[in-house]
Formats: sequence, C-alpha cells, structure tokens
Amino acid sequence: MIRQPGQGEAYRTPFGDTVTWLVGEEDTAGGYCLLERFAPVDARSEPHAHKRIEAFYVTDGEFEITLGDRTVRGTPGTLVVAREGELHGWCVTGDRPGKMMVLLTPAAPQAYYRELDGLVRSFGEKSPDARAVIDLSRRHGIL
Repeated sequence: MIRQPGQGEAYRTPFGDTVTWLVGEEDTAGGYCLLERFAPVDARSEPHAHKRIEAFYVTDGEFEITLGDRTVRGTPGTLVVAREGELHGWCVTGDRPGKMMVLLTPAAPQAYYRELDGLVRSFGEKSPDARAVIDLSRRHGIL
C-alpha cells in the first residue's frame, strides 16, 4: 500500500481537530490504524481512556500531552504512548496549529471516524453532545 501526500479521507472530531486516515483495519488485518492529526490553536481533547494503545508522535507545532498524572510539552520528535485504559489527553499550546501522527492498536474502525465526522458536522459550530459521542464510541468498541 502506498499513500501520497494529500491522499486519505479526512474526518472532523469533537476536539476541534481533523484526522486524516492513512491506513487501517483493512490493510493491517485489524492490527493498527495510522492517522495524521491537524489541530488548530487551542484545540484540545478531553482526558479519556479506551481499549487501545495510542501513540502520539508530534511532527509540527507544540502540544501539551497528558499521560496519567504526567504532562509533557510535545514538540516535533516527541513520542508519547498511552497504554490500554491509561488516561490521556492533549491540547495545542503554541501560537500556530499542530500536527501529530497517531497510531492506534488494535485498529479503530474507520466507520467510527466516518460516523464521528457526521455527528460533528450535524452540530454545526457547536460541540456535539458528549453523551452522543460516548454512545458512538461504545458502539464501535472504542470505550
């Protein structure tokens, strides 16, 4: 499989960022998925934990990444790995947008990101209802 720059489906998330799907369950036999996250200034995730290992590799900008009770300043080259069930979160802290590669193992279903994008778009400029996001995440085995 080969992906060129600009290829891959992009999905909005409730955190104010966009993730581009690079490879996933169909190409890796469910082993992992790899996404590129583009996050504008002040975008942030809520602290959360799920049934997957999630690795963050910062490629541009500056993030604050929380892992359990530790917080690290993430600049290009920083790698943070959250184990299954470990509380984690991130926010863009610099004065410009940030980018990071995100690897999840086992793979999160691409259908989850498609539905999440639809949910985010259905709320327009408002953030989606947290209960709806949690229900969607449970239905796809993320939580």
